[in-house]
Amino acid sequence: MYMRKTVKNKWHFNNLSIFSKLIILFLIIILMPLTVMFFQSQRTVNNVVVEQLSRNSLNSLQLVGNSVDGLFKRMDSIAMYINEDKAVKELLEQEVDNAAPAKPSGAQHLEKLTRINMFNNIIDNLAFNMVETKSYITFITKDGTRFSNWNYEGQRSLTYFDAYLGISGSTNLHWKGIEANYVDRDKDITPYVITLEKFIFDPTGQKQYGTVLISIPEDEISKLMGVQDSQQQRILFDKNGIIVSSTEKNWLNQIVTDISGLESPFSTKEGSRLLNNGDEEKLLTWYRFGNWTLLDISTYSSMNEAIGRAQNSLLLTCLIFGVIFILFSSIIARNLSNPIKKLTNSMLNADPEQFTEDAKTTRKDEIGILENSFITMKMNIWQLMQENQEKEQRKREDELKLLQAQISPHFLFNTLNTIRWAAINNNTQKVADMVFALLNLLRMTIVKGDELITIDEELETLKNYAAIFQMRHSVTFELIYQVEEKVRQYQIPKLLLQPLVENALIHGFEGIENGIIHIDGRCIDGHILLSVKDNGIGMELNEAVNSKHNTRKSKFSGMGINNVDERIKLYYGDDYGLVIQSTVGKGTLIEVWLPETMSLKEEKNSDD
Repeated sequence: MYMRKTVKNKWHFNNLSIFSKLIILFLIIILMPLTVMFFQSQRTVNNVVVEQLSRNSLNSLQLVGNSVDGLFKRMDSIAMYINEDKAVKELLEQEVDNAAPAKPSGAQHLEKLTRINMFNNIIDNLAFNMVETKSYITFITKDGTRFSNWNYEGQRSLTYFDAYLGISGSTNLHWKGIEANYVDRDKDITPYVITLEKFIFDPTGQKQYGTVLISIPEDEISKLMGVQDSQQQRILFDKNGIIVSSTEKNWLNQIVTDISGLESPFSTKEGSRLLNNGDEEKLLTWYRFGNWTLLDISTYSSMNEAIGRAQNSLLLTCLIFGVIFILFSSIIARNLSNPIKKLTNSMLNADPEQFTEDAKTTRKDEIGILENSFITMKMNIWQLMQENQEKEQRKREDELKLLQAQISPHFLFNTLNTIRWAAINNNTQKVADMVFALLNLLRMTIVKGDELITIDEELETLKNYAAIFQMRHSVTFELIYQVEEKVRQYQIPKLLLQPLVENALIHGFEGIENGIIHIDGRCIDGHILLSVKDNGIGMELNEAVNSKHNTRKSKFSGMGINNVDERIKLYYGDDYGLVIQSTVGKGTLIEVWLPETMSLKEEKNSDD
């Protein structure tokens, strides 16, 4: 109440952002006690024992050195392991001996994929189980082919690895030191890498199989240095004095003696000394392991100040400002928590199916934005739900209309015309058979309003359609049904197979007598496979693939093969549909893949 009263005429606290409120709180909590403690600590600063500080730094450097040395030794071990691995050598040699031609065969392509997978498995095992940190591992064959655990697309990587084309090297390990990151994708995030190079030879050292490069991002090394103070820097340099890792990134790839104040060499394995560089005094501590040296640079005066601030009147100061912290924290916390709690309750009690128009808040901070955004989102969700319900309703109505008018008027006219001429010619048996078949078709497609029918009923529809087709066109063909009894009981959308059979009769048997169509049905691994196979003229493979997307429609139902495939995907999902195989002069096979589940009708009833 006190704060609101004092700021009422100047600014409203609620209109500030949460960030601004926290800044005010931190200024009050931190700056005031630090100011008081600074003036008190100036009178009580004591000299820090240099030996103790250097010992602490040296112990820390030894721990860091052990971690870095362990990482480098693992890289050495990996390189030597690769050089001795017969499987790697065989793969590198096979890659060169079996260089892919301009148009590789299927077997050659499969062998290439197999080698790639084997290289990927080897690299993944090395990268994740042995290096234990982010790394780039690359195998290079003698002809320049590369296998790696990173995407080597980009001009920088291409230029970098061109240097290894046809190159011969030593049998020894070679540390290339720090260099610009050759991975284009990561060069902005990690500009430098530390690379170990090893040419892979046979045991005699005479035959070279290729090269392996193991690179570690410089950031992975600097993470191990454990620097938490902004006034402290750590450097790792090699035997030539070149800095390969540093907490100060602008020192990378420089010679350590070129840094101001570090002209003196570090000849002993470990040690420390004070360095007076102008007005600033620094403590240098170094530790050498192998061909590498770690150097710690700490501001000596800053350490004295850090220790001095922990002395006189610390307890009293902490108590005073602790009370201040609690007071202001409670005021700000209450101001933040109440509206958030209100917004949370509103979210928990919100019902998207029942729209209630809420008044928007007048707050200007982030909480006010959240409240208004939630109200807007709730309104949008309700509107979307209403639109989706309307779309589903219209879609359902359109589907029902389509099912009610599936028989083409043209087909019905031609059939009745054929019956008329048969009656004129006194062919009563033909009239009776056609009328009987037509009645069955009408009953199944129009009179029976069910959206789904059993596969057995669909086969009966095919028989009636085939009978009418034979009598109308006076052609001879045979339908052979081999459908398992279990499969006949499953339900499918009606007229799913009829367009496929009609396509075979009209287009597949053109110029062919005594055509045969096999209708098969069986269960395979949780799926239903229905197939329509004919011995017709067939078609080219690209035509077989494209025929599923043609616009040619059935003369009986007005649906083409494309419609059949779309209907299957609409009912069962994109994992199911048609698969077409065809060979010119041998016929066409159309497979209909469906899920082996209960009928759609039963599923909908169970959902309800």
